[in-house]
Amino acid sequence: AMEHRQQQELREATGIPILWGEILSAQEVVLVTPYELSPGQVQTLETTLGKRWVRLYPLASLKNTLLALLDDRGEVLGLGVVRYLDFQRERLIVLTPVREPVQGLKFSRFRSPFP
Repeated sequence: AMEHRQQQELREATGIPILWGEILSAQEVVLVTPYELSPGQVQTLETTLGKRWVRLYPLASLKNTLLALLDDRGEVLGLGVVRYLDFQRERLIVLTPVREPVQGLKFSRFRSPFP
């Protein structure tokens, strides 16, 4: 994950608030923003970060996302659905039948059709 200091520097340089970020490679980064960004804002982020691919997720787009819940070996324990996300407090509420300790999450591209 991107350090809090890096997120602050990015916000100061671009004026765009970043709730969470993860640098995937030398060319790719994933960012969560509080709202949808314009193409110009996306270009500003790409230029500032020096990355070819900036994948953006507005916070609202993550609610009801299907997750894989992982154990300490990265094996899937089961599935869950995101119900609430608060990056400032580092809180995530997931609806799931899994009872074992969860060590990791893998977000999917699928969202639950049920509110």
